Amino acid sequence: MPPNCTYTAYDANPELNRYLDVRCIEETRVVLKNHDRDYIHASWMRMPGTKKEDVYITTQGPLPETLADFWHMIFQEKIAYVLMLCTLFEGGVEKCTIYYPEKLGEMVKFGKYEITLTECKEEAVAGTTWNALTVVDSSDSSSEPLIMNHVQVPWWPDQLAPEDARPMITLYKWVKSVNPKGTPICVHCSAGVGRTATFVGIDYATRRIMENPNIEMVEIVREMRGMRFQSVQSHIQFLFLYVTLLEYFIGEGVIERTGRIEAFMEQYKKHALRKLAKRQVQNKKGEQEAADQKEKEAVKA
Repeated sequence: MPPNCTYTAYDANPELNRYLDVRCIEETRVVLKNHDRDYIHASWMRMPGTKKEDVYITTQGPLPETLADFWHMIFQEKIAYVLMLCTLFEGGVEKCTIYYPEKLGEMVKFGKYEITLTECKEEAVAGTTWNALTVVDSSDSSSEPLIMNHVQVPWWPDQLAPEDARPMITLYKWVKSVNPKGTPICVHCSAGVGRTATFVGIDYATRRIMENPNIEMVEIVREMRGMRFQSVQSHIQFLFLYVTLLEYFIGEGVIERTGRIEAFMEQYKKHALRKLAKRQVQNKKGEQEAADQKEKEAVKA
């Protein structure tokens, strides 16, 4: 647990937290303005060696109770890109409440915000979904609509990591190139600490390593956890971040692809694939149990 951190708003709003064991640090939380409440389980993560505005917003997957809060945050901070690193359900368990329209031309409303799917774009990266949404504050006719891009990555399981780092590097480089300068990028998964912080860690760690090539990865993650509780949640995600950084620096010509590095990457890939295969079996079992439970409830009704 990060030292000298407090959790005042988190403790005062348990119904707004998806997971009771994932805290939201008071000192780095996103504060909602001109809203019913100022709390949302979201944190600022500022990149080192850059201007103050070079930041990410890392947040949990919205709950039914926080849908209006989420869109207020998006509108307030003028977010242009949201990266969703999860699916709505995994293994029959809800990971995120749906907060966006799914069909072209469809409009949904949460609180005072009307969100319309205006364009289905080509894949930003293979296997992703990229939609353009228009967000309108229906309570203020003088406010400008917000055009927001929603990119979903459905192939990164909870608490695990992909076997190949290259697609995530491609996504990272792409979103950094298209996001308007000075505008935060919003990233979420389910808890907003594992997959989310691992992705943000690509940016944070590359900058820290360029500043200080001798810095330890453990220290980098410790710094990140001072901004977002439990950042890089699992051992496999830590390894994935390490592999991703190796691939990134090889691609940038900073280091060479040695036999030792290649062997490490191959070992990681086998380890990740074993975990992914085990998770697939668990998910199928969970989905079947959820379907059986739903059928029982239907019979009782």
